[in-house]
Amino acid sequence: MHKYAIRALAALAAMALAPHAATAQEDGPYVSVSGLYVLWTDSESTASETPAGYGPGSLEFDGGFGVLAAIGYEMGLDGDIRARVEGEFGWRQADYDGSLQPLGFSGDLTTLSLMVNAILSFDTDLGLRPYAGAGLGWAGHDVTIDEIEGIDITSIPESERSDEESEFAYQGIAGLGFAVSDQVELRGGYRYFGAGGDGSHNFEAGILFRF
Repeated sequence: MHKYAIRALAALAAMALAPHAATAQEDGPYVSVSGLYVLWTDSESTASETPAGYGPGSLEFDGGFGVLAAIGYEMGLDGDIRARVEGEFGWRQADYDGSLQPLGFSGDLTTLSLMVNAILSFDTDLGLRPYAGAGLGWAGHDVTIDEIEGIDITSIPESERSDEESEFAYQGIAGLGFAVSDQVELRGGYRYFGAGGDGSHNFEAGILFRF
């Protein structure tokens, strides 16, 4: 009888060691949450673009942070290709140092965004899922001045030291997901987020839950 046990053991070992195909995902809704490290591109303006009496201006941004939350629907296409369509809310914040000759100043930029994204992902036998996509939507900026060199502005209300602007927004998305289970996927990626004439590089780490 022991020879049958040995045969069964060998068969089980072969099955355990053989590569497994990725489990097919069912169509359905999902939610995702991600943290961002944000690098806004610096900007400059010429004297003709600044108020009368001032020279050229510039803004240099420190690295900032952000959070993304999305809800969407995922569906299978051809073979191992899957498509996701989602609505996304974003929050980004970064400090900056600026100059408007002869003045120097500093403050922070807060950006809220509402985006609609379309994303393609590709299943692999290793549980890795590369993905790429794009999004369009709206961004609202709130720029606040916290300090001006040589001028005391502490008595000025913050509402008078800030300016708000809304713009069309777009983004390109690329990254890699890892399937922890059929319902849970860890993700890391990159996004270029643009709003008006400004842009930022966003490095993302997050998690996706399927229902």
